[in-house]
Amino acid sequence: MSEILTAPTADHVAAAPAQLLRLPLSAIKLPKNYRQSMDKAALADLAASLLSQGQLQAVTVRPLLGDEASAEFSHELVFGNRRFAAHELAGLATITAAERLLTAEQAEELRLVENVHRENPHPADEAQAVAKLLEKGESRAEVAARLGKSPRWVAQRQALGLLLPEWAEALRKDLLALNAAEELSRWPHDVQKRVLERYPHQQKLTLESVTWAVRDEHHNLSAAPWQLTDPDLVPTAGACFGCPKRSSCVKELFAENAVGKKDLCLDKACWASKLDARITQLLAERSTDDQPAIRISHGYSGGEAKQALPLSRYEVVTKKKGAIPAVLVDGPHAGHGRYIKLIGEVLTVSVGGQPIFATTPQPSRGSR
Repeated sequence: MSEILTAPTADHVAAAPAQLLRLPLSAIKLPKNYRQSMDKAALADLAASLLSQGQLQAVTVRPLLGDEASAEFSHELVFGNRRFAAHELAGLATITAAERLLTAEQAEELRLVENVHRENPHPADEAQAVAKLLEKGESRAEVAARLGKSPRWVAQRQALGLLLPEWAEALRKDLLALNAAEELSRWPHDVQKRVLERYPHQQKLTLESVTWAVRDEHHNLSAAPWQLTDPDLVPTAGACFGCPKRSSCVKELFAENAVGKKDLCLDKACWASKLDARITQLLAERSTDDQPAIRISHGYSGGEAKQALPLSRYEVVTKKKGAIPAVLVDGPHAGHGRYIKLIGEVLTVSVGGQPIFATTPQPSRGSR
C-alpha cells in the first residue's frame, strides 16, 4: 500500500534544520515588508552593536529556485528586515543567513505571523498583516487561532486597516493614540471625515477628543420615540429591529453596546428621517378640530429656525384641561408629546399647514 504524501505546511518547513550561509547583501531580494515602522534610534544602536560585537542572530532567507530564479538575486529575505537594515546602515557587505526551503506562499504566511508576534509591533503593521491573512480567504476566527489572538482583536485590527488615509498616516506617525484610532475605526468614512475637519491632527489626538467628536453620530435605540418593529414609519428604511446599522450587529467593535438597552443606531441620517416622520405623525395624532398640536423646542432660542415655539414662551403642564397639545422637535425627548400653556402673547401663523408662532416681546420691568 503506497503512502499518501501531503505538502508540508509553513510551520513544518520553518521547523526543519536550516543551513547557515554567509551571503552578500546585494544577493538578497527584499520582499514587500509589512513592518513599515522602524525606530531610527534603535536601528542606529543595532548597527553600532553589529560593528562592536558582530551579528548575534542570523536572518532567515529562502533560495529563489525554478521560475523565481534571478540573475540578480540568489535568495529572498523571510525574517530579519531590521537586522538587514542595520547591516546596510553599518556599511557591512555580507550577512549570516539561515536558509530554509520555502515557497513564496509559505514565506509570506510566516512573515505575516512573525510580524504580529515580534516585540512591540506597530498597530498599523498588525493591521496590514491581518488584512493580508483575511485576503487569503481565512475567516476572522481562523486568523485569530493562527495568531493566538481573540476574534475581537482581529476585527479591531481589520478596522484599523480601513481608516481614512489621513488617519492611517496619523496613527503611523503617533499623532493618533491607539485607543483613539480604534474608536475612529468603528465609524464609516463620512464620520471620520467630519472628525478630521474638526481636528487637523496638529497634536496627538486622544480617545477623549474622538469620543466627544462622535457623540452626536449615534443614538440609543431604547430612547427612540417610535416602535422599533414599525416598518412603515419610513418605508425606504424599514424597521429598526433587524437593521444591520446597529451596534449589536458589529459586536466585535461595539462590545459594550451590543445587547439590550445599550444597542445603538449608527446611522445618523436615518435616525433624523425617522424622527421627522414621527414628529409629523404625532402632531396629527394629537391635533383636534378645535386645537391643532404645535411644535415646541427644548431650547430657549432657535425655535424660529425649527418652526417651533421656544422654551421661553411656554411651560409644560400636567392637566389636559385648557392646555395645548404639543410635540417636542429637539432635545433628549424629541418626538414625545407634551401639554403646555403659553407665556406672553403668542400669534399663531400657519406655514404649509403646520402651525408655527411669532411672539411679541414681554414688556420689561422698567416699562410696566
